[in-house]
Amino acid sequence: NVVETSDEGFLIGGYYAGNITAGEYTLNSKGSYDGFVIKYNSDHEVEWAKSIGGTGDDRVESVIEKSNGKIVVGGYFYNGNLIVDEETINNNGSDDGILIGLDSTGVFEWYKNFGNSTEDRITSICSTLDNGYMVGGYFSSGSLTIGEETINNNGSYDSFIIKFNQEDDIKWIKNIGESGSDKIESISETIDGGFVIGGSLGKDITINDCILSGSNIIMKFNQNVETEWIDVIEGDTHSLS
Repeated sequence: NVVETSDEGFLIGGYYAGNITAGEYTLNSKGSYDGFVIKYNSDHEVEWAKSIGGTGDDRVESVIEKSNGKIVVGGYFYNGNLIVDEETINNNGSDDGILIGLDSTGVFEWYKNFGNSTEDRITSICSTLDNGYMVGGYFSSGSLTIGEETINNNGSYDSFIIKFNQEDDIKWIKNIGESGSDKIESISETIDGGFVIGGSLGKDITINDCILSGSNIIMKFNQNVETEWIDVIEGDTHSLS
């Protein structure tokens, strides 16, 4: 994804195979895919570029700049280890979701990884009006421990939303899902302090006494994390992001 930065530049996050060149920087993949983050200034010139990856399939799905100028990167990494600067992050099995904190120059500061033995991914991050941020993703493990809280999977995939404050501490976690494959692909805050998520439902799911069948879906929550409305988009597409 691409996000504007406070200095009128922008950040790009994504993934690549082989090698890519951005300005004076050439990045070389260590595995099948590596993630990357590239910072441009207001004149569209590359300030820095960073590769994030190990020997597996490692992907950056989302990137934001916080109000203090620091950067949070979200995605997932498959098997093996993930290497960021001098830090090696161990995988718990299959895909692990990952959050990585960088300073404004792209130097590694911290990480949080989420995962058990199966497919657990972070798909989207958005900044919030209180200078924090929200993270959306999904997991197929029977349970997932995030901070001090454990959430249980009710089907093949369940989704999660995590709210962080500016200090990168967890404020709350919400689990969404029933017996099917329920995936959050995108999350965005709204001007009233609530937020909207987009994704897909694998089977019927009950929300606020309303039964929804497998479809693409948009859900609006208020600032108290209560569902305000739901819009179902029917068709042959797999997910809404």
